[in-house]
Order: sequence, then structure tokens, then C-alpha cells
Amino acid sequence: MGADLKKGWQETKGTVSSVQEFSTRVGRGYSVVFTYKADGSWYGGTFSTMSFYQQGESLPVFYDPTDPENNNFQRREGIMRWVYIVFFTLLGVVAIYLMLHPEVKMTNLR
Repeated sequence: MGADLKKGWQETKGTVSSVQEFSTRVGRGYSVVFTYKADGSWYGGTFSTMSFYQQGESLPVFYDPTDPENNNFQRREGIMRWVYIVFFTLLGVVAIYLMLHPEVKMTNLR
């Protein structure tokens, strides 16, 4: 969350309206459309993510009370998710390399 969000921005509950899947270089991505209510009026927004959301799912939305259309969605995804992604990607690359180059022996790696 940017520093500007802490300066008077409000948090409210948003609801996922629709989810569209798309392909990226590293897998699937999702374009998520959401709505939220602020000061008695309904507003909407969109964001892209690698995490799957379902229609109707709740999520936190931060908005500027002086301009409620100005919003920011932030999912608090832990760094461990990225550590796992990097680790298993590297593990996969090493496994493929070893399958393609059987002359490399693990016992000779010291």
C-alpha cells in the first residue's frame, strides 16, 4: 500500500463482479472487476492478478473519501508465495537440464 493511502483513505468491503482469465509469460492471470459502496453511492474498479478470485467474493478496497471513485485494491499476498514460485521454477529447470544431459552426474558435483 502506498504512503498516500494512509493519509485519510478509507477502507470498505468490495465485491468481485466478474473475472476474466488471460495468459501471461509465467502462467495464468486474471482481470478482476469489483464494486464497492462509499458515501451511499456505488463505484467500481479493476485490477490484474495471478491469484484466482470468484464472482461474489469479498475483498478490501481503499478509497479517497474526497474522491470516492479513486480507489486502490491491495491483496496482502505473502512473500512466501513468490519464494515457492522461484524455488520450484528453478527446481524444474535443473530437472529438465539433468534429463537432457544425462552425462552430468550429481556425485561429481562437490
